[in-house]
Amino acid sequence: MLERFCPKCGSTDGPFVEGFCKDCYLQDHKMLVIPDKFEIDFCKKCNRIKLKNEWLKYENTEEIADYLLDKLKMEELRKANFKIKFTPKKENVLSANISVKGIFKGLPVAIEKDLELKLAKTNCPDCSRIAGGYFEGILQVRSDNPNQIEKAKRLVDSFLKRQKDNPLAKIIKRISLPNGFDYYIGSKKVVFQAARELKEEFEGRMSTSNTLMGLKEGQEIKRLTACVRFDEEPRD
Repeated sequence: MLERFCPKCGSTDGPFVEGFCKDCYLQDHKMLVIPDKFEIDFCKKCNRIKLKNEWLKYENTEEIADYLLDKLKMEELRKANFKIKFTPKKENVLSANISVKGIFKGLPVAIEKDLELKLAKTNCPDCSRIAGGYFEGILQVRSDNPNQIEKAKRLVDSFLKRQKDNPLAKIIKRISLPNGFDYYIGSKKVVFQAARELKEEFEGRMSTSNTLMGLKEGQEIKRLTACVRFDEEPRD
């Protein structure tokens, strides 16, 4: 009986796939195509990245991994098991090590590859709007007690710092008044939450109103004004 051999390299070691040894067959048939580099939009102001038309936290490596897996081109790879490890390489570049195990043409295969994710600096839509003076609400604070007014300013600043994941949680304009202040803020949700915290802290009164600003895709766009009033000394 003639000994079977690979017509490309001459190896007699099996297994054989379509007449070729495993190594030669896998060299000529890419069951997995992984680009060497990817480019992802990165907002230089809020440190978020754009994946699948959504802006997410840069630290969200699970979403980045899912994005990369969607970009991989696989051919007849069964029982595929993927592992992706991220490490910062240099400024604006993230290194990813991808390891894949699976079954291809009945053969157990394992592939490992390093690739680079370049972070292309840009401004996300939210940060662009903030830079242009965009605001969705006005926080008004009224009191005849100067100490309360100053404390309320500190509380609002502290509250906004805790909203670091929301790029619209920014004060666009500050107006100081003899009996309080007006803060123009990017997010009306943040305006409402800050007003509620002040109401609870000072046991004050809170009122809200909405002003129609226009229409977008048939939906009314309204601007929120939330006013908090307090006269007595704040509780301990």
